[in-house]
Amino acid sequence: MELLINFTVPIPVELRSLSRLNRIFLGGNNLIGSIPTSLGNLSSLTHFFVGTNQLEGNIPKEPGEIRSLYFLEIKENKLSGTIPPAFYNSSTLAYFSITANQLNGSLPPDLGVSLPNLTHFHFARNQFTESIPMALSNASRLEQLENQILGSIPSGLGNLFNLYALSMASKSLKGTIPEDMGKINKLQGLNLFDNSLSGEIPSFLGNNTQLSLLYLDQNNFEGSIPPTLGNCQQLLELYLAQNNLSGYIPKQIFSITTLRILNLEENSLVGSLPTKVGNSHNLELLSVYDNKLSGEIPNGLDKCLSLKNLDINGNSFQGPFPPLGSLKNMLEMDISRNNFSGLIPADLEKLLLLLQYPNLSYNDFEGEVPREGIFKNASGVSIIGNKKLCGGNPALLLPPCPSKDANLIGVGSNGSVYKGHLYSIGKIVAVKVLNLQRRRASKSFIAKCRALKNIRHRNLLKIQVVCSSIDFKGDDFKALVFDYMANGNLEQWLHPSMDEQINPRI
Repeated sequence: MELLINFTVPIPVELRSLSRLNRIFLGGNNLIGSIPTSLGNLSSLTHFFVGTNQLEGNIPKEPGEIRSLYFLEIKENKLSGTIPPAFYNSSTLAYFSITANQLNGSLPPDLGVSLPNLTHFHFARNQFTESIPMALSNASRLEQLENQILGSIPSGLGNLFNLYALSMASKSLKGTIPEDMGKINKLQGLNLFDNSLSGEIPSFLGNNTQLSLLYLDQNNFEGSIPPTLGNCQQLLELYLAQNNLSGYIPKQIFSITTLRILNLEENSLVGSLPTKVGNSHNLELLSVYDNKLSGEIPNGLDKCLSLKNLDINGNSFQGPFPPLGSLKNMLEMDISRNNFSGLIPADLEKLLLLLQYPNLSYNDFEGEVPREGIFKNASGVSIIGNKKLCGGNPALLLPPCPSKDANLIGVGSNGSVYKGHLYSIGKIVAVKVLNLQRRRASKSFIAKCRALKNIRHRNLLKIQVVCSSIDFKGDDFKALVFDYMANGNLEQWLHPSMDEQINPRI
């Protein structure tokens, strides 16, 4: 016989007359008042579920004295006081959840012995004091442990060989992770979020190869990220944010093809983003902001087709930003406060459907801002702090871009001369592109090459490169690359303008 109620009322005391009642499910309502002591008369009760209500007051001892009680969930209420000892001596109790109340006191030192059939024990978000009892390591059937208590993680948890979920997110744990934690072979979820744990993240966590969730963020861990975490090939979420971690990001992390979330933000990690990041085809969130990472972003990032959130701001990444037009699922992107240079990739215009307010600010981007897609709306993207940008949406209030013939130095019968920049050696040059439509232009080109090969004079410019190739139209292309002289051409020296005669060159 089961009882299900969905009313905003107290638990009816009349239940005591239902002697054959074995299951009570009253969770997720607005039940008020206290737990009636008369429930102790229900000697056949196996399941008592009153979680997520508004119950208050002390927990009566009578329900704990029911010898058949197997499942007890009173989480997320306003219950206070201590847990009656009768509940800790129930030999049949397997599921014990009292999370998120106002309960206090301490756990009995023989907890793991007094509850031999315990499989699930949840008591986080209360006001318990003291440390976790060492005897808890004797609860060999324990599968889930969720607690919030003072002290350190007790050694002996490695004996809990059936444990698959361990949560100790409490703000109160100190010390290091004991070595026997690496012996819990069935462990799938480890949550030590928001504590004061210190020392290095132990390499033996790589022995927990069944891990799918690992939350170690907001602690005081230091040292390097252990490469052995790459052994956890079923890992879905890895949170190591807001610690004192240093060293490189292990490339082994990106061998985990199941990984969906990698959060390493607010540490002191150095080096570059591993090129193997492209192996993470299922990666949805990559956050490494506020570290000390540098180098160029690997091109393989565009293979992370599931990526929705990319946050790399506050590092020292440099070079051109790679094209990411293939990442159609991108929701958020923050690449601000780095040293990216070159043009803003035009393919970012293709991220039209989902991308919200991309932040490209405070880099060294240059050239014309794209005009389509997300760039159509001036308030939909942040590009402040890039002093070399021009054009784009007029609402951006950027200076107009110079015309595409702005580098033209001069035009003669033999061709045109342009100002250029050899980025590989950091040198400004003058490029003379021959007009091959002119008669005998090719022979003239060969003759100049032969002459300049054998002639040296202080008033003759040095040739840096000779180019003879095919242009993008398939036509012949020939050019001479000279050192750039900033003081004009020969004609200007021989025939200066009126202004140049008044203000002669030095």
